[in-house]
Amino acid sequence: GGYKVYEGYYDIYYNNVVNEVKRLMTANGNKLHKNKGTEHSRLIIGLTSIGNDITDVGGYDIREALADFKYVTKQGINGPIFALIAFDSHNYDIPVIDGVTDQSTRDKFIDYILDKEINKGTENAGGWALSVNIPDPDITAMAIQALTPYYKTRSDVKAAVDRAIEWLSKAQDAAGGY
Repeated sequence: GGYKVYEGYYDIYYNNVVNEVKRLMTANGNKLHKNKGTEHSRLIIGLTSIGNDITDVGGYDIREALADFKYVTKQGINGPIFALIAFDSHNYDIPVIDGVTDQSTRDKFIDYILDKEINKGTENAGGWALSVNIPDPDITAMAIQALTPYYKTRSDVKAAVDRAIEWLSKAQDAAGGY
């Protein structure tokens, strides 16, 4: 954003993150939150943006919890959206973890998101939502962001993203809001 970042700011932030990661991972069985995989995804995005290693944050690999597809999908569509964005933020590998019965893959994240498209398979298809059957601009935009790297290589992604953009265009009011 062009703002000046004061010397030492990222170090202070990172040290605070390490302390909180250690506390939460100990309390929650190697997870930052028992049900919200987005906590891992958001931390990956944040640490990646300031150039920190996500595979050793206070001795923890922040990716590992996201290797469990069942854990990622506990939150519904939000989990796979954010996990895909996080892994693609620096082309991270999804680790394979012993004991995980449903291994996460990018294709599983993509397919999960595509399966949650509102009115999928009908002429009214387009957009996504957290929990209702009415598309939501915020979740639709996040899904588009997550799917964009696959737009040119997967025709099903291209079609769903195109429908979502069309829905967003129709949903937008004259002032540009939703």
